Amino acid sequence: MFLVEVTDDDVTVGNGLIAQQKFQKGALILEQDPILLCNTRKPFETWDREANIFYDEEAAGTTAILATAYSKLSWEDQGAFRELYTSKTRGTDVEHIVDRCRYNAFRYRLGTDADATTRMAVYRTISFANHSCIPNAVVYINKSNSYPRGQARLVATRDIPSGDEILINYIPEAWQEGRATRQAKLMLGWGFDCCCEACGDDDLEPDTSERTLCRWYDTWQDGIIAARFRIHIAILHELGIRDKALSSAFLQLRHRHFGVKEYKEAVRAALSGLLVEQHFYQKVHNDQLLSLYSDCALKDNSMHPEHQ
Repeated sequence: MFLVEVTDDDVTVGNGLIAQQKFQKGALILEQDPILLCNTRKPFETWDREANIFYDEEAAGTTAILATAYSKLSWEDQGAFRELYTSKTRGTDVEHIVDRCRYNAFRYRLGTDADATTRMAVYRTISFANHSCIPNAVVYINKSNSYPRGQARLVATRDIPSGDEILINYIPEAWQEGRATRQAKLMLGWGFDCCCEACGDDDLEPDTSERTLCRWYDTWQDGIIAARFRIHIAILHELGIRDKALSSAFLQLRHRHFGVKEYKEAVRAALSGLLVEQHFYQKVHNDQLLSLYSDCALKDNSMHPEHQ
């Protein structure tokens, strides 16, 4: 039995992913290697400004990075690639390759330097996922040059009942931004107006307030008490956020409890943070969270058997 189904029935638009079983928050839904992976050679920092130039050059044949990457695929992978969405009803083979990459590829930074380039990855199934500004899943990508390069993990950010559509955020770096900014980025990158529950509701004030509050927490976290961090964590869960922002919030919650000698609560916060980073390819706070157990065991021997 497949864990997800690609279908055009009862999805947001076009083809999408439908869960074929219940997934709990934090569950690994799918792990896939890319069928197409290439280095665009364009700086990541300026990708938003240069993307259209890159695609125009590729479609015109001035450069042939995407066409070359496609030509190296197996016959089976080429067939899977051709199943992906394209906005074009007519065009050359090269134009269709470029168009499918434009709308279905995940783009990420290759390297950490200021001139790091943009890498592009397309997946057999994960690339069918539709967008929501309040997603119920997230895609983690192995962004290093180590094996398995470009591999992706689709992970539930909220409980997903069987039969529900699996939705991801196409612009995860902009999740704190307001509706206008998110809509502009989606139009620039994918050419659509978002009508998800965060954008389509006439009353947008609750969503706007929550994202503004999260920005406030990031700015003023040194002065926030544990109870307020729990509110912050609850909002992140509600917004479908399961990245370094959430593990950082659990780390800060751990520090608050540890500072007032609430060691059991500190351990629970650290374990929650570790679960958030469980499927990360690049761990962020993992070492700090792991060190908590020994710190708390030294302070409170009574908790050792419970958390062994």
